[in-house]
Amino acid sequence: MKLFADGVAELCFERADSPINKFDALTMTELREALQVIASEPRVLGLLATSAKDVFVVGADITEFVAMFDQPVAELASGVRRSSEVFVTLEDLQIPTVAAINGYALGGGFEFALACCIRVMSDVAHVGLPEVSLGVIPGFGGTVRMCRTAGIARAIDWVTSGKPADAQAALAARAVDSVVAAPRLREHALEQLRLCMGGRIDWRSLREGKLGPVKAHLAERAAVFAESRSRILPHCPPHQPAAAIALDAMEQGAALERGAALDIESMAFAQVAKTQAAAALVQKFLNGQQVKRLANRAAKGGTEVASVGILGDRDFDNWLAVMVAQAGLCVQVPTASIALIDDLIDGVSHAGADQRQTLRDRIQAPVSAAGQWTLDTVIAPTELQLEPASSWQVSAKTVPTPRTVLIAGCSGDLRLKACAANLHEPGALAGLHFPQPVEDTQIVEVVRGVQTSDAAVAAATGFALRLGKTPIVVQDHQGYVVNRMRAAYVRAALCVMEQGVLPARVDRILADFGWRFGPVRLMDIMGMDQVNKQACALSESLVQEGTQNLSDDEVVERVMLAFLVEAVRLLEEAVVSTAAEVDIAALQGVGCPAWIGGPLTYADWLGLAAVVKKCDALKEHHPACAPTARMRAMEVAGDRFYPAMATSP
Repeated sequence: MKLFADGVAELCFERADSPINKFDALTMTELREALQVIASEPRVLGLLATSAKDVFVVGADITEFVAMFDQPVAELASGVRRSSEVFVTLEDLQIPTVAAINGYALGGGFEFALACCIRVMSDVAHVGLPEVSLGVIPGFGGTVRMCRTAGIARAIDWVTSGKPADAQAALAARAVDSVVAAPRLREHALEQLRLCMGGRIDWRSLREGKLGPVKAHLAERAAVFAESRSRILPHCPPHQPAAAIALDAMEQGAALERGAALDIESMAFAQVAKTQAAAALVQKFLNGQQVKRLANRAAKGGTEVASVGILGDRDFDNWLAVMVAQAGLCVQVPTASIALIDDLIDGVSHAGADQRQTLRDRIQAPVSAAGQWTLDTVIAPTELQLEPASSWQVSAKTVPTPRTVLIAGCSGDLRLKACAANLHEPGALAGLHFPQPVEDTQIVEVVRGVQTSDAAVAAATGFALRLGKTPIVVQDHQGYVVNRMRAAYVRAALCVMEQGVLPARVDRILADFGWRFGPVRLMDIMGMDQVNKQACALSESLVQEGTQNLSDDEVVERVMLAFLVEAVRLLEEAVVSTAAEVDIAALQGVGCPAWIGGPLTYADWLGLAAVVKKCDALKEHHPACAPTARMRAMEVAGDRFYPAMATSP
């Protein structure tokens, strides 16, 4: 804390060991101590809250949720309420307070700002209450103060959507008091604070307005909440109760003074934190962070891809060329592809004429006088027969053997081993599998063959990151990770259909459960050749049972158990290294329901003992559900795929 001559104290957030500021246990302790000092110092006449980083405060430390969510409801509610009291101390200071929001102020960061008298925001900053995306609700007074600051209707929209708002939207919502250009933020915030200190802004009225019930008639409040429920809840993701619980807490709290409303919020937070969706979505967030770290580690030390040649002229190759150009790289393609790629660029709806021309300039056919492509990386289609010579002939153009060779496709069968046999340097060969639909799927599988070097894996992973994708490194096994889990999902659904459940009903049941695609829709995406493969595998491995009257829950159980078992097999066979990568691939590549966090997070929630018992009961007639050796060993040892987060139902 700094104290200036005119009585202004500056409270600056700057976490020394992190690129961002967040409200973890250490920060909360230091904030509590700082506010006690400020409250007891008579020389302090006004408080300016700032950040020394590019963000203000991005919210709570999600890693601390693991231990927190494992507490009993009453203990969890009490702990959250004690933490929120720190923000009460800030709000009750007998001096004006101004928050200067220079970057992202999310979750607890924005709740801190709401506890200040005035909020000044940079024109490039964003604010919001995104807790519902983690399956929880605000716990530091966000539901209470947002209703009293921006009004009930706006507060409901912000809390239940979880979407951040830019500066102009925040100003229009009355969530902040003013917006200025970033270079003027501190100056303007100090001006506002000094106006408060001089009595020209009635900061006491601004504070007092947040201490009592929301200023609206009972009938008006009831009408707003009723309309919001009918409009919002039908569109909320299934099995995710956070929005509904937040609405209940906000409606109860709106009629009460601040302290009682905060009590309701804390208990509501604790209740929703104990749900499966909260545990799974927090694990999903943590898994996403781990997968990013693994990808960055895999890419470390790799030579950055600078010039790319795409040798194929399939629709996929042309789409990939546009994506490479959008990533800022120059790419050479066969002459026959240029006209088709021009059409694809014309369809890039978010690009203006200048941007489309820039993309065209980055995509060229070989133009050197000798007709030679000079490249550090080539991307070859699976069907290209790579010769062992020092260069290849493609459409009468010579391609010198590059530093890195990537076999790219969307079929899940990249034939890495066969291609490597024809190269002088097989270690330079890696694969890139883009699961369908390639335009909408975030995951890219970086395929490591038996002879693939670490340098080639690093180059391929770095290239996928450059494209804005989420790469996971997989071994050269048939189907890799995404397609194997997709196949397990489809096979299990086909088995249920053979037992008399209509395809439309199976799709409806699994869509209600939260799958992005029902199995029939996924078959359409995969293509008929893949469906035929699954049908053949089904006829060879499953017993014909005739028509059975399966309930919705039984359909879900049989499909999910087969899906879960296949996910465990991927770890057992070392196709992929970590549970986090399996679950992220299931979510981003297969369309697994987000609220279960992925098949292995789901297994932890159910408990391995319960999973193995259910699988044993089904395995005679559904071999795909048979427990694996690892599952049985984990059951005996009482192990989990992840550290404990919340008690099972």
